[in-house]
Amino acid sequence: MNDFEYNNLTKQRKAYVDGIIEHGVALGINLSKDTFCRAELRQISMSMKGKKWIPNWITHEHTRRAGVGVFHLPEVSEKYTASQQRTDDPLGDVDVVNEAEKPTIEENGQAKWANDKLRDRLEAEINAEVDCEEISW
Repeated sequence: MNDFEYNNLTKQRKAYVDGIIEHGVALGINLSKDTFCRAELRQISMSMKGKKWIPNWITHEHTRRAGVGVFHLPEVSEKYTASQQRTDDPLGDVDVVNEAEKPTIEENGQAKWANDKLRDRLEAEINAEVDCEEISW
């Protein structure tokens, strides 16, 4: 059995999981699920590092594979759920430098960027290479 817990991750791996939570809200990614597709993780990497590369500890660890281009990351939902229980703030620990890029929460709970041009540019770069398909097992 896999022991996927946030506290068992290394410092660098925790930083990436924290980055998923920080940037995922603004990108409109559902953080309460346990699996993420390659396109979603590329969006996160582009937001965090300006590069589309997903860390090898996710893509090369066979126990993290949930299907073709889909990876198990239950640490994200564990940390996200815990942070949501600590605060009523729907944005959690998101640090926003530019107020124009601050996400807002709509009625349906999805994040919407005030700066749609930046979001559209990131999505275009990611979607140009890989389409995200939801795979149910």
